[in-house]
Amino acid sequence: MAIKTFLPFNYSMPASIIIYVIALTFLASGARATNYYVSAKGNDASDGLSPRTSWLTIAKINRYKFSPGDSILFKRGDAWREGHALYGTSDGAPGNHIVFSCYGTGEKPLLLASKVISSRDYWTLTSEMNIWKTTSKINITSKDLDRMGQITPDVASLIFDNEKSVGVKKRFLKDLKVQGDFSLNLEDTILYMYSAIHPSKRYKKIEATGIRNCENNIEVINGHYITFLNLDIRYSKNNGLFLQSCSNIEIIQCDFSWIGGCYFPIQTFMNSSRPNPGRMGNAVQLWKGNADVTVKFCNINQVYDAGISPQGVGSIYKIHNLRFHHNLINNCFYSFEFWGHEPGSTGDSIFFENNTCLNAGNGWSTIQRPDKVRCAHLQFSTSKMAFSNVFIRNNIFDESVCFCSDGAAESDGSNTDAVWAAFTMDYNCYFKSYANEKPVIRWRGGAAKGGGDFFIGDLKMFQKASGKEYHSKFEDIKMTSKYTLQPDSPAIDAGIDIGYPFVGSAPDMGAFEYVKKRRGAR
Repeated sequence: MAIKTFLPFNYSMPASIIIYVIALTFLASGARATNYYVSAKGNDASDGLSPRTSWLTIAKINRYKFSPGDSILFKRGDAWREGHALYGTSDGAPGNHIVFSCYGTGEKPLLLASKVISSRDYWTLTSEMNIWKTTSKINITSKDLDRMGQITPDVASLIFDNEKSVGVKKRFLKDLKVQGDFSLNLEDTILYMYSAIHPSKRYKKIEATGIRNCENNIEVINGHYITFLNLDIRYSKNNGLFLQSCSNIEIIQCDFSWIGGCYFPIQTFMNSSRPNPGRMGNAVQLWKGNADVTVKFCNINQVYDAGISPQGVGSIYKIHNLRFHHNLINNCFYSFEFWGHEPGSTGDSIFFENNTCLNAGNGWSTIQRPDKVRCAHLQFSTSKMAFSNVFIRNNIFDESVCFCSDGAAESDGSNTDAVWAAFTMDYNCYFKSYANEKPVIRWRGGAAKGGGDFFIGDLKMFQKASGKEYHSKFEDIKMTSKYTLQPDSPAIDAGIDIGYPFVGSAPDMGAFEYVKKRRGAR
């Protein structure tokens, strides 16, 4: 069975790009390769070998041992809520990845860590004016697989009316004062919300997110040769997809949205007296040691923390050959967050290229964060590990509430100068509408370099101080409403050839290659 994918280029594509698309098509191959089907009308007692005999639950998938080349296909248009997270517990092999994808027609299958609590029966009025509570606990505290212990109950967020608005999370019941404020009471783990009228009348749909025991929607630990393709991942407690100690993982054409919002550290927040404890959640998190991981052609939107984040702490580890390209990242607090500890850890060959990053800090989470003044497309937090061959090229960084790029300052035990020397940053386009009032880049180059804030007219000054971005632009990118490039965009033919197909004299900046429509084309 062929599983189709796409490049996020404009509609008219030359033969060279079409060939590249075909080369990315996955085929279940090999004598033992099998397609398994999963649908909302399936039955776990069936064999799963056809759409008519499909499985029903993700728990069934987690218990099954797959062989290299197998594909697990979720039905398009269906959704999986509440139950288990998806774990990659079987390994593929070189040339024979295990593929998690979809079948049928319609929208991508939804993998959700949420519970719909819109019904009138879910809510009752408390003795406090306009404070409602759920009639029972809505969290799942049973184990996901034998390796998972119980995680403290939490509700990451409340999503109203199919993502038209979001509730504001409060630590204590006394702080519920405005429509949509909510809190998970620490004494009875019941959900409370402020609403002037019955919640079921105020909202057509209420989705409580992050109610699973597991922190993540998809979690792979020590997994190898696995592909995730054409899935829609939303409403996680913490991360949309979490990788640790993995290799040869591909994440292709997946959608991630409305991710994260749980308290941190999640296991101990109920014992914390802080009025505004930290919260977390990334779309794709690569935790500690991972190698040969690719995230491409994905659409990432409305994430509490970072769209993509390689990070780690607690033990010495290595990361190698991480590639993030041709992704559309929008309305995240950080588009790309990158840091690592401990001393002795190493990171080599990390590529963030041809991504279109929009509206950093303009998503749902910013108003609720304790650190709302730090949002950025590029967030390089202080690191203590050694980096080499880090490339950030051909990207668009458009609009940010705070900065387009924020580099960490030198601190005890950090190696900011050495980290900065390992970065090749060039052929990027930065823009902020109010960049004459707010800096585009906040750069702290370490003890030797100093650093400062750089505004829209300071590109040459920044180039001289940092030694970076010699072919980059600080100017209006001129995009369409679909985030493709307009004919007069300065990002057209302004990139550097780094091996991906392109049209024109040079690659365009960003995820969408501009292709001029031929006469008569539609």
